[in-house]
Amino acid sequence: MYIDSGLGNGKTAGVDGDNRLLTASFNIPFSHLLAKDYQNTFAVSCSGTPNPGGTTVALLENTSPDKQIVITRLTVQSLATGGTALPSASGGRWLIEMNSVYASGGTAATPVNLSSGSSVVAPVRVFEDNPGLAGQPELAYQLLGVTGAPIDLQTEGNVIVLPGKAVSIGWAGDNTGGFLLANVSFAVVGNDGYSG
Repeated sequence: MYIDSGLGNGKTAGVDGDNRLLTASFNIPFSHLLAKDYQNTFAVSCSGTPNPGGTTVALLENTSPDKQIVITRLTVQSLATGGTALPSASGGRWLIEMNSVYASGGTAATPVNLSSGSSVVAPVRVFEDNPGLAGQPELAYQLLGVTGAPIDLQTEGNVIVLPGKAVSIGWAGDNTGGFLLANVSFAVVGNDGYSG
């Protein structure tokens, strides 16, 4: 049997001794594909100082009418002055909350494109340092953060921010000082498929 490409370019397919078609394939991570082909992977680093009762360290709002924000990784850390664990009588914990709504305050933060030199900008609005929230967000994750060590949550793309919606990363505890850090990696994809 003779198999060609059908395009008139002289390309043919190989067959082995057992009459199996010879093929080759490779796979790459989803985020690598989006970075390589579309330059649509980003990261943003947000910080804040703890307040008694709770602190919103980061809020990411999707401003696109037709793209989804896919959070691929989240690294958080809570430290006291001097780099030790942040003490909390109430068992300080990190919160990842869906359907958050920005009200006021905080400081704007700018995501960075992970394709160095790219001019593609993320369709998100980001606030750090305790922006106020309206309404009641829905708790998705709780992570105990009293060891002071970084917590690495690899969401593998299962945290998705739909157009016009937002997600927030916060700290719940009784602290009045220290340092909170949230690093968020995310990709931007179309509503109808996996392309950027």
